Amino acid sequence: MSGAESGAERSSLDLGENDSTRPEDAVSEGNGDEGRGQNRSNGGAGRYDCRHVYENFEFENEEGDTATYRCGSWECYCCGYRMRQNLIEEIKRITSERPEMCRLLTLTLDPEKAPDKQEDQHKYITERWNALRTRLKREIGDFSYIWVREEQENGLPHLHAIVSRYLPWETLDAAWKELGGGHVDIQHLDRVEKAAHYIGKYLTKDALSGLPDGIQRYNSSADLTLDVRGDKGEDSSGDWRLLMDDYAITHDDGEPLRRGVTGSDFAQQKEWGGPVPPD
Repeated sequence: MSGAESGAERSSLDLGENDSTRPEDAVSEGNGDEGRGQNRSNGGAGRYDCRHVYENFEFENEEGDTATYRCGSWECYCCGYRMRQNLIEEIKRITSERPEMCRLLTLTLDPEKAPDKQEDQHKYITERWNALRTRLKREIGDFSYIWVREEQENGLPHLHAIVSRYLPWETLDAAWKELGGGHVDIQHLDRVEKAAHYIGKYLTKDALSGLPDGIQRYNSSADLTLDVRGDKGEDSSGDWRLLMDDYAITHDDGEPLRRGVTGSDFAQQKEWGGPVPPD
């Protein structure tokens, strides 16, 4: 890509089967294991689908209303898919509200300067990005941004950011290299609607999964709010309990015992090789 700003055309984002952002429309590529509570892989090493692993878990309130349990992990095929699509939709919303968010910035690492360990590489590029923002704020002025993380084929992480103001490539390039970074590219998008498509291009099936613990997958400036998990503004009223149908304990009629989920149930999942949702 050219170092100068460009309005070059790129292919639009494929939102998945039926162009849907709904996780229930995600095509699950199970391995044929039909057992309850098993860790069914869905196309990525170490990934699972909570729709199968926790199919006997359900929220219920005092009125008897129920809600499906979802683990909310990026390593889950279903939840990871949903959150990736939510992130794209949130970028669409923000760029429509803030049309000045029309420049796409890409920052890579120099393999000669990057740490050897993957976890250290991710921490390194985050630290360098924070240092770059501080420097640009001092020399040019503050700006709004949204960034997402991606790993290259060689495993090195790099960042894609949408920024709200003109940032001279020469200034960016010199500062990034001085701070220990690698390649810099910044492009002007001729239509703000393209921003989500450009970022979405990098959010493929296994994107944002398999990253070291504690590593941010995306972030934004303080003036922007990203509802990626889809829980902001939800009605949290009522006393909801997480229940399960325990097929190991049945009633006389053969129906499973309906009981509350405890920490030991997740420990059992882990023992079986299944996932344990985040706290």
